[in-house]
Amino acid sequence: MRTLYLILPLFFLCNISLFSQTNFSNINLFAEASIENNNHLIYADKDNTFRTNTSFNIGSEVTFFKYESPIKYGVGVLFQFPSSIIGQDGDYSFIPLYALTRINVFESDFFITTLQVRLGYNFLLVNNNYLGGNGDFNGGLYYSIGSVLTMDNEMQIRLFYSVNYGKYKTAFSDYLVKNNQFTIGLGYGFNL
Repeated sequence: MRTLYLILPLFFLCNISLFSQTNFSNINLFAEASIENNNHLIYADKDNTFRTNTSFNIGSEVTFFKYESPIKYGVGVLFQFPSSIIGQDGDYSFIPLYALTRINVFESDFFITTLQVRLGYNFLLVNNNYLGGNGDFNGGLYYSIGSVLTMDNEMQIRLFYSVNYGKYKTAFSDYLVKNNQFTIGLGYGFNL
């Protein structure tokens, strides 16, 4: 985990240094729905996996790029609406802040297909006795990989696999909370 504390700032610094060498930027607004969403509570070698209700996300990204370059860099924020484990009380949500890299994979006159990687930190919010409501909750690492299909440089279809980590500490044990989801979404890009 200590290596992540070194890698994460380096990833952000590399993206920030590249922002200064850009001459174009845009803002992307998007909404997503989970196709599959699982919550894990991990203690030692034991991984308890729970199915969760469908969740929804909204987010915004700012990307920077050189016009002739197939690579874009940026930063983003995502709000994952509260979700709950099926059959249990309580809900949780994550708010990831991340740096991103987007690479053009295929380009035509009508659309552009890109591969996007996101890496950052997410805050864990819990409500209504999630996991019994006893203990302390903290955020953790966030990463995601996916594809964005952009049509006419504005409308987007987005497919992503994302993983959120957090910590749950009780008087007796420390647990790792992990949430992974496949999402499909729609977005819209504004050139600046």
